[in-house]
Amino acid sequence: LARRTGERRFLTGAVRIGEWIERVGRTDEPLGGYKFGVNGANEKLPFTSTEHNTDLVGLFGRLARLTGDGVWRERRARARAFVEKMWEPSGGFFYTGTNDGVTVNKSPIPEDTQTWTHLALASEAHARSLDWAAAELAVRDTADRPNSTVPVGQSYEGVTFSSASLLANEGAPIADGQPRPDRNGVWFEGTAHLALALRDRGHAGDERRARRLLGSIERAQDLLGSAQTVGGTALPAGSGVVSASSPLDTGFGVGCYPSRRTDA
Repeated sequence: LARRTGERRFLTGAVRIGEWIERVGRTDEPLGGYKFGVNGANEKLPFTSTEHNTDLVGLFGRLARLTGDGVWRERRARARAFVEKMWEPSGGFFYTGTNDGVTVNKSPIPEDTQTWTHLALASEAHARSLDWAAAELAVRDTADRPNSTVPVGQSYEGVTFSSASLLANEGAPIADGQPRPDRNGVWFEGTAHLALALRDRGHAGDERRARRLLGSIERAQDLLGSAQTVGGTALPAGSGVVSASSPLDTGFGVGCYPSRRTDA
């Protein structure tokens, strides 16, 4: 917003956020980087996330450009160093992070740490992560699957949330009071990440793959999420994209569902 509008108040707010993250999240644990944050009791959480540190590569990099203060470049380098420590060269993907600042979590492996990393790092050395996501997390949701909520005659392709989503127990609810998962549920937010990252990378065949993924998202916007309401008011047809084509288990204790969401 600060860059788009030129309004000082937005830059002031972004700097305050960045300073809070530096003060609360910075860690000198062996793997480094910036930790999860705090809970509702303002107690620091022990986890360090590849996704979050990828976000900070973007935030701190923009603050460096907009403020001219070199301290943000140093902070960006710290976040980037953590992300690069999560790289698995033998498989060509990024791990999700660490629970203790010492040991890398090997499972589950999420989609966003493959695609956001490319968009933030712009690193050709790590560009294989997009191929890993496109191949290892690929799903196709059709109405003939046991827990699919896709209407008859429709199908959607893309990627799921994580490696754990592909192994979810389809016979048990995702959580209490929730539906059973479909291992082939398409996560449309992640599918959009992948399409954008492929377009940015620009290797042979990337644009064709991106267009196919975007076509699936566009069909979902046209055909899924009808009869949904917010505050008792019906949402207009075609006005948004559902989070997932069918209920899916993220592998992180929560699910994604065929409901329209602002991050989809």
